Amino acid sequence: MAVTDWMVTQAIVENNTVAFRNLVEEDEQVLDKRIGNGNPTLLHLASKNGNVEMVSLILDLRPEMVTAENNKSESPVHEACHMGHHMVVERLMEENQWVAGKTNCENQSALFMACSYGHLNIVNFILDHTSWLLNIIDDANCLHVAASRGQTDIAKKLLETCPYLANQKDENGSLALHGACRNGQFEITRTLLGMDPEQAFQFDKNGYTPLHLAAMNGNLAIIEEFSSIAPSSLQLVSKQGENVFHLTIRSNKFDTFKFLHGILKGTNLFYQPDKFGNTIQHLAQIRGLDDQFTEYINSETNEQTNAYNSNEQSQPIRYSR
Repeated sequence: MAVTDWMVTQAIVENNTVAFRNLVEEDEQVLDKRIGNGNPTLLHLASKNGNVEMVSLILDLRPEMVTAENNKSESPVHEACHMGHHMVVERLMEENQWVAGKTNCENQSALFMACSYGHLNIVNFILDHTSWLLNIIDDANCLHVAASRGQTDIAKKLLETCPYLANQKDENGSLALHGACRNGQFEITRTLLGMDPEQAFQFDKNGYTPLHLAAMNGNLAIIEEFSSIAPSSLQLVSKQGENVFHLTIRSNKFDTFKFLHGILKGTNLFYQPDKFGNTIQHLAQIRGLDDQFTEYINSETNEQTNAYNSNEQSQPIRYSR
Protein backbone atom coordinates (compact mmCIF):
# COMPACT_ATOMS: atom_id res chain seq x y z
CA MET A 1 0.00 0.00 0.00
CA ALA A 2 1.41 3.37 -1.02
CA VAL A 3 2.01 5.80 1.80
CA THR A 4 -0.03 8.96 1.12
CA ASP A 5 0.47 12.52 2.34
CA TRP A 6 -2.82 12.24 4.22
CA MET A 7 -1.63 9.18 6.15
CA VAL A 8 1.60 10.93 7.16
CA THR A 9 -0.19 14.15 8.11
CA GLN A 10 -2.76 12.30 10.21
CA ALA A 11 -0.04 10.47 12.13
CA ILE A 12 1.79 13.73 12.86
CA VAL A 13 -1.28 15.74 13.85
CA GLU A 14 -2.52 12.95 16.12
CA ASN A 15 0.99 12.49 17.56
CA ASN A 16 0.72 8.80 16.70
CA THR A 17 4.36 7.80 16.84
CA VAL A 18 3.59 4.10 16.39
CA ALA A 19 1.72 4.71 13.14
CA PHE A 20 4.41 7.12 11.93
CA ARG A 21 7.20 4.66 12.64
CA ASN A 22 5.29 1.97 10.74
CA LEU A 23 4.93 4.30 7.76
CA VAL A 24 8.67 4.99 7.78
CA GLU A 25 9.48 1.30 8.00
CA GLU A 26 7.21 0.73 5.02
CA ASP A 27 8.83 3.53 3.03
CA GLU A 28 11.86 5.39 4.41
CA GLN A 29 11.42 8.15 1.82
CA VAL A 30 8.44 9.31 3.86
CA LEU A 31 10.94 11.35 5.89
CA ASP A 32 11.76 13.43 2.83
CA LYS A 33 8.17 14.50 2.24
CA ARG A 34 7.17 18.15 2.30
CA ILE A 35 3.46 18.56 2.79
CA GLY A 36 1.35 21.70 2.65
CA ASN A 37 1.78 25.39 1.88
CA GLY A 38 5.21 26.85 2.42
CA ASN A 39 7.06 23.62 1.63
CA PRO A 40 7.46 22.50 5.28
CA THR A 41 9.29 19.35 6.31
CA LEU A 42 7.63 16.80 8.55
CA LEU A 43 9.61 18.23 11.43
CA HIS A 44 8.11 21.66 10.71
CA LEU A 45 4.63 20.12 10.89
CA ALA A 46 5.32 18.28 14.14
CA SER A 47 6.86 21.40 15.69
CA LYS A 48 3.92 23.57 14.64
CA ASN A 49 1.50 21.13 16.25
CA GLY A 50 3.49 21.01 19.49
CA ASN A 51 3.93 17.24 19.45
CA VAL A 52 7.19 16.78 21.31
CA GLU A 53 7.12 12.97 21.08
CA MET A 54 6.78 13.14 17.31
CA VAL A 55 9.49 15.80 17.15
CA SER A 56 11.83 13.54 19.12
CA LEU A 57 11.07 10.57 16.89
CA ILE A 58 11.77 12.52 13.70
CA LEU A 59 15.00 13.88 15.15
CA ASP A 60 16.09 10.40 16.14
CA LEU A 61 15.48 9.22 12.59
CA ARG A 62 16.78 12.30 10.77
CA PRO A 63 18.70 14.65 13.15
CA GLU A 64 19.94 16.94 10.37
CA MET A 65 16.33 17.96 9.72
CA VAL A 66 16.57 20.35 12.69
CA THR A 67 18.19 22.96 10.41
CA ALA A 68 15.88 22.41 7.42
CA GLU A 69 14.10 25.46 6.04
CA ASN A 70 10.71 26.08 4.49
CA ASN A 71 9.97 28.61 1.74
CA LYS A 72 10.34 31.47 4.23
CA SER A 73 13.78 30.22 5.31
CA GLU A 74 12.29 29.28 8.67
CA SER A 75 13.52 26.32 10.65
CA PRO A 76 11.29 24.07 12.79
CA VAL A 77 12.24 26.12 15.86
CA HIS A 78 10.68 29.18 14.21
CA GLU A 79 7.41 27.25 14.02
CA ALA A 80 7.61 26.17 17.66
CA CYS A 81 8.44 29.70 18.86
CA HIS A 82 5.63 31.19 16.81
CA MET A 83 3.07 28.79 18.28
CA GLY A 84 4.47 28.88 21.83
CA HIS A 85 5.41 25.21 22.16
CA HIS A 86 8.00 25.41 24.93
CA MET A 87 8.85 21.71 25.18
CA VAL A 88 9.34 21.44 21.44
CA VAL A 89 11.74 24.39 21.49
CA GLU A 90 13.73 22.69 24.23
CA ARG A 91 13.95 19.44 22.27
CA LEU A 92 14.99 21.15 19.05
CA MET A 93 17.66 23.20 20.77
CA GLU A 94 18.87 20.14 22.64
CA GLU A 95 19.60 18.67 19.23
CA ASN A 96 21.28 21.82 17.96
CA GLN A 97 21.34 25.03 19.99
CA TRP A 98 22.73 27.02 17.08
CA VAL A 99 19.45 26.68 15.25
CA ALA A 100 18.08 29.42 17.52
CA GLY A 101 20.34 31.88 15.72
CA LYS A 102 18.95 31.16 12.25
CA THR A 103 16.95 33.98 10.70
CA ASN A 104 14.20 33.78 8.11
CA CYS A 105 13.90 35.73 4.87
CA GLU A 106 12.74 38.79 6.87
CA ASN A 107 15.78 38.57 9.16
CA GLN A 108 13.63 37.37 12.06
CA SER A 109 15.07 34.87 14.51
CA ALA A 110 13.19 32.29 16.54
CA LEU A 111 13.69 34.56 19.55
CA PHE A 112 12.00 37.37 17.64
CA MET A 113 9.02 35.08 17.04
CA ALA A 114 8.73 34.28 20.73
CA CYS A 115 9.00 37.98 21.66
CA SER A 116 6.51 39.00 19.01
CA TYR A 117 3.82 36.55 20.12
CA GLY A 118 4.37 36.96 23.86
CA HIS A 119 5.77 33.56 24.81
CA LEU A 120 7.72 34.53 27.93
CA ASN A 121 8.65 30.98 28.93
CA ILE A 122 10.34 30.42 25.58
CA VAL A 123 12.12 33.77 25.74
CA ASN A 124 13.41 32.90 29.21
CA PHE A 125 14.61 29.50 28.04
CA ILE A 126 16.42 30.81 24.96
CA LEU A 127 18.11 33.66 26.80
CA ASP A 128 19.04 31.51 29.81
CA HIS A 129 20.60 28.80 27.63
CA THR A 130 22.05 30.77 24.74
CA SER A 131 23.42 34.02 26.12
CA TRP A 132 25.50 34.38 22.94
CA LEU A 133 22.41 34.63 20.78
CA LEU A 134 21.81 38.36 21.12
CA ASN A 135 25.30 39.00 19.80
CA ILE A 136 24.68 37.35 16.42
CA ILE A 137 21.09 38.23 15.53
CA ASP A 138 19.37 41.55 14.87
CA ASP A 139 18.75 41.84 18.58
CA ALA A 140 17.29 45.35 18.62
CA ASN A 141 14.17 44.14 16.82
CA CYS A 142 13.38 41.71 19.65
CA LEU A 143 13.08 44.54 22.18
CA HIS A 144 11.32 46.78 19.68
CA VAL A 145 8.58 44.28 18.95
CA ALA A 146 8.12 43.47 22.65
CA ALA A 147 7.90 47.15 23.54
CA SER A 148 5.51 47.99 20.71
CA ARG A 149 3.16 45.11 21.50
CA GLY A 150 3.11 45.62 25.24
CA GLN A 151 5.00 42.45 26.15
CA THR A 152 6.24 44.03 29.37
CA ASP A 153 7.74 40.95 31.05
CA ILE A 154 9.56 39.99 27.86
CA ALA A 155 10.92 43.51 27.43
CA LYS A 156 12.18 43.48 31.01
CA LYS A 157 13.84 40.09 30.49
CA LEU A 158 15.61 41.35 27.38
CA LEU A 159 16.77 44.49 29.18
CA GLU A 160 17.90 42.47 32.19
CA THR A 161 19.96 40.23 29.92
CA CYS A 162 21.29 42.99 27.63
CA PRO A 163 20.67 46.53 28.91
CA TYR A 164 22.35 48.01 25.82
CA LEU A 165 19.31 47.01 23.75
CA ALA A 166 17.51 50.09 25.04
CA ASN A 167 19.85 52.30 23.02
CA GLN A 168 19.68 50.29 19.79
CA LYS A 169 17.81 51.91 16.90
CA ASP A 170 15.95 50.11 14.13
CA GLU A 171 16.05 50.86 10.41
CA ASN A 172 13.73 53.84 10.98
CA GLY A 173 16.04 55.36 13.55
CA SER A 174 13.58 54.52 16.31
CA LEU A 175 14.37 53.38 19.80
CA ALA A 176 12.18 50.84 21.55
CA LEU A 177 10.88 53.85 23.49
CA HIS A 178 9.49 55.32 20.26
CA GLY A 179 7.49 52.15 19.63
CA ALA A 180 6.22 51.98 23.19
CA CYS A 181 5.05 55.60 23.06
CA ARG A 182 3.47 55.23 19.64
CA ASN A 183 1.39 52.31 20.84
CA GLY A 184 0.53 53.61 24.29
CA GLN A 185 2.53 51.04 26.25
CA PHE A 186 2.85 52.87 29.56
CA GLU A 187 4.66 50.28 31.70
CA ILE A 188 7.39 49.70 29.14
CA THR A 189 7.69 53.45 28.54
CA ARG A 190 8.19 54.01 32.27
CA THR A 191 10.83 51.27 32.42
CA LEU A 192 12.81 52.57 29.45
CA LEU A 193 12.53 56.21 30.46
CA GLY A 194 13.58 55.33 34.00
CA MET A 195 16.68 53.54 32.70
CA ASP A 196 17.82 56.54 30.67
CA PRO A 197 15.85 59.82 30.66
CA GLU A 198 18.10 61.08 27.85
CA GLN A 199 16.20 58.81 25.47
CA ALA A 200 13.41 61.35 25.63
CA PHE A 201 15.53 63.65 23.46
CA GLN A 202 16.22 61.17 20.65
CA PHE A 203 14.67 61.76 17.23
CA ASP A 204 13.73 59.07 14.71
CA LYS A 205 14.32 59.46 10.98
CA ASN A 206 10.94 61.17 10.60
CA GLY A 207 12.07 63.85 13.02
CA TYR A 208 9.93 62.86 16.01
CA THR A 209 10.82 62.21 19.62
CA PRO A 210 9.07 59.49 21.64
CA LEU A 211 6.96 62.18 23.31
CA HIS A 212 5.83 63.52 19.93
CA LEU A 213 4.47 60.08 19.08
CA ALA A 214 2.70 59.83 22.43
CA ALA A 215 1.12 63.25 21.87
CA MET A 216 -0.05 62.41 18.36
CA ASN A 217 -1.69 59.25 19.68
CA GLY A 218 -3.28 60.87 22.72
CA ASN A 219 -1.47 58.91 25.43
CA LEU A 220 -2.00 61.13 28.49
CA ALA A 221 -0.37 58.86 31.09
CA ILE A 222 2.78 58.65 29.00
CA ILE A 223 2.85 62.42 28.52
CA GLU A 224 2.55 62.88 32.28
CA GLU A 225 5.47 60.48 32.78
CA PHE A 226 7.65 62.53 30.42
CA SER A 227 6.58 65.69 32.23
CA SER A 228 7.83 64.17 35.48
CA ILE A 229 11.04 62.49 34.27
CA ALA A 230 12.16 64.69 31.36
CA PRO A 231 10.07 67.88 31.42
CA SER A 232 12.18 69.82 28.94
CA SER A 233 11.43 67.20 26.28
CA LEU A 234 7.93 68.65 26.06
CA GLN A 235 9.35 71.74 24.39
CA LEU A 236 11.20 69.97 21.57
CA VAL A 237 9.95 70.55 18.03
CA SER A 238 9.84 68.12 15.11
CA LYS A 239 11.89 68.51 11.94
CA GLN A 240 8.93 70.50 10.57
CA GLY A 241 9.20 72.85 13.52
CA GLU A 242 6.00 71.50 15.06
CA ASN A 243 5.63 71.57 18.81
CA VAL A 244 3.30 69.30 20.76
CA PHE A 245 0.35 71.66 20.24
CA HIS A 246 0.77 71.55 16.47
CA LEU A 247 1.01 67.77 16.57
CA THR A 248 -2.11 67.24 18.67
CA ILE A 249 -4.13 69.55 16.43
CA ARG A 250 -2.91 67.74 13.32
CA SER A 251 -3.90 64.44 14.95
CA ASN A 252 -7.23 65.86 16.17
CA LYS A 253 -6.48 65.00 19.82
CA PHE A 254 -8.39 67.72 21.61
CA ASP A 255 -8.21 66.20 25.09
CA THR A 256 -4.47 65.78 24.71
CA PHE A 257 -4.19 69.38 23.51
CA LYS A 258 -5.94 70.62 26.67
CA PHE A 259 -3.90 68.31 28.89
CA LEU A 260 -0.65 69.62 27.44
CA HIS A 261 -1.81 73.21 27.81
CA GLY A 262 -2.37 72.56 31.50
CA ILE A 263 1.25 71.42 31.80
CA LEU A 264 2.82 74.02 29.49
CA LYS A 265 0.69 77.05 30.31
CA GLY A 266 2.89 80.11 30.53
CA THR A 267 5.39 78.95 27.91
CA ASN A 268 5.68 80.46 24.45
CA LEU A 269 4.70 77.18 22.75
CA PHE A 270 1.09 78.28 22.50
CA TYR A 271 2.10 81.06 20.11
CA GLN A 272 5.11 79.45 18.43
CA PRO A 273 4.91 79.06 14.63
CA ASP A 274 6.18 75.99 12.81
CA LYS A 275 8.78 76.32 10.05
CA PHE A 276 6.04 77.27 7.57
CA GLY A 277 4.90 80.11 9.80
CA ASN A 278 1.77 78.39 11.01
CA THR A 279 0.63 79.12 14.54
CA ILE A 280 -1.80 76.77 16.19
CA GLN A 281 -4.62 79.19 15.27
CA HIS A 282 -3.75 78.88 11.60
CA LEU A 283 -3.34 75.13 11.86
CA ALA A 284 -6.75 74.60 13.43
CA GLN A 285 -8.31 76.50 10.51
CA ILE A 286 -6.22 74.75 7.87
CA ARG A 287 -7.11 71.31 9.17
CA GLY A 288 -10.80 72.14 8.90
CA LEU A 289 -11.57 70.91 12.41
CA ASP A 290 -14.68 71.81 14.33
CA ASP A 291 -14.79 74.81 16.62
CA GLN A 292 -13.48 73.15 19.80
CA PHE A 293 -9.83 73.92 19.09
CA THR A 294 -10.49 77.47 17.89
CA GLU A 295 -12.82 78.26 20.79
CA TYR A 296 -10.34 76.90 23.31
CA ILE A 297 -7.41 78.76 21.74
CA ASN A 298 -9.35 82.02 21.62
CA SER A 299 -10.32 81.66 25.26
CA GLU A 300 -6.69 81.21 26.28
CA THR A 301 -4.96 83.91 24.27
CA ASN A 302 -5.25 87.65 23.92
CA GLU A 303 -3.94 87.56 20.38
CA GLN A 304 -6.33 88.12 17.47
CA THR A 305 -8.02 85.00 16.13
CA ASN A 306 -6.56 85.60 12.69
CA ALA A 307 -2.97 85.79 13.89
CA TYR A 308 -0.47 86.80 11.27
CA ASN A 309 1.99 84.23 10.04
CA SER A 310 5.68 84.84 9.60
CA ASN A 311 4.95 86.57 6.27
CA GLU A 312 2.35 88.83 7.91
CA GLN A 313 -0.45 87.27 5.90
CA SER A 314 -3.80 86.30 7.32
CA GLN A 315 -5.05 84.16 4.42
CA PRO A 316 -4.81 80.37 4.70
CA ILE A 317 -1.25 79.10 4.63
CA ARG A 318 0.06 75.98 2.99
CA TYR A 319 0.82 73.16 5.36
CA SER A 320 3.18 70.31 4.60
CA ARG A 321 3.66 67.14 6.49
